[in-house]
Amino acid sequence: MQRLIQRAFFYLEFPSSFSSSFELKADVVPKEIQDPMGARLKLVLDKNIPVNFIINKIKKIAEQVINRSQPSFIQTYQTFVDNLIIFAWIRVLLPLYENCYLQAIKKKVDSRQELINIFVASVENEALVPLFDEDEITDLKLHVSKVKICYQACFPFSWNFHMWCLDKLQIISDDTLNTESIRINDKVLNTCVLLKSNLDEGGDDAFLKLNQCSLETCEFYAEDVIRGKFHAYFSIEDSDQIAEILKDIVLCMVQIVIGKNSLMSIPSIETVLYYFENVITKYVQLVFLFKNEAVVIPEIRKTLSNCESTMPLERLTM
Repeated sequence: MQRLIQRAFFYLEFPSSFSSSFELKADVVPKEIQDPMGARLKLVLDKNIPVNFIINKIKKIAEQVINRSQPSFIQTYQTFVDNLIIFAWIRVLLPLYENCYLQAIKKKVDSRQELINIFVASVENEALVPLFDEDEITDLKLHVSKVKICYQACFPFSWNFHMWCLDKLQIISDDTLNTESIRINDKVLNTCVLLKSNLDEGGDDAFLKLNQCSLETCEFYAEDVIRGKFHAYFSIEDSDQIAEILKDIVLCMVQIVIGKNSLMSIPSIETVLYYFENVITKYVQLVFLFKNEAVVIPEIRKTLSNCESTMPLERLTM
């Protein structure tokens, strides 16, 4: 199986600016990651490969052997089975390598186990992380498949979660259109509570974990969503320094709006991104305007490092 998954990997085409190498060796990948990947492989084989296709293919192999156009039934059959599994592995790997989600769990950080747990819970949710292609497999001609990479993720399936939250926020916002006028701060606070409740009510392990993220993991998430939302400004090889600055700006805004004494959470990050997207876009444009200025960027970082004690953005967002 290791040989087949490695062959499948080499049918993945990454952007030219992205350095990729095979990292799915059994002795390297945690077992809790291997198990859901195996389950998704079985899912592809069960859902996407018609029984009639397999039967007809085996009959064709047998006929070719009888007609002596194939030297060995066993050898030809083994090649067919190998290609079938390789094809299925390609479909399994594509959504896992999208935006480097699989690489995100390899980071040497304090919250690494938390990231692994989120990855596993997400992979087990087919609605959250759908298979790359749900069409039936009727042709085993192997070809290169492009991996979609808009940014190098720090948080597993961050864009999948963001799009889910965005849908919920739109519903919550639409439901409050006919209510009596309330201040924007109150609306943000109420929406944040409702989004958190939506994450809890689903009962799905992936969304429950999203509500329990540590501060470090929340920072990873915020940086990912910023890279995803504003990927037109970034290149894949852009300095992480820019993304960190923008992430700190967003987190400062969360503290200002939600409250300094409230725990940072993904619902609060998503809610602020939703209601203050125009303001955040202006900060993005401003930071990128000065991104090549050696003096300005360090000064911005220094200012943001004092955010917790001085809250410098409070004046800028009033």
